[in-house]
Amino acid sequence: MTDTQLLDLFKEALTEVAPDKAAQFTSLTLATSIEDLQVDSVTFMELVGAVEERVGRNFADDELQRITTFADLASLIRA
Repeated sequence: MTDTQLLDLFKEALTEVAPDKAAQFTSLTLATSIEDLQVDSVTFMELVGAVEERVGRNFADDELQRITTFADLASLIRA
């Protein structure tokens, strides 16, 4: 997947799990940190679930613990 496709996927998933913060997601880049989004851990796990569903993969918990930016999540998808 290209960077643009991944960003679109992330924005779509984020809007699904946190629709009240959708306006924040328009400026999302791969360099954006998860912390910058100011979502709680439950919302982050919902995001991961939505991404996993869309790409047809499940990520190991130890891999997810290392994610700090959307570039990290993109790397998992591309692996």
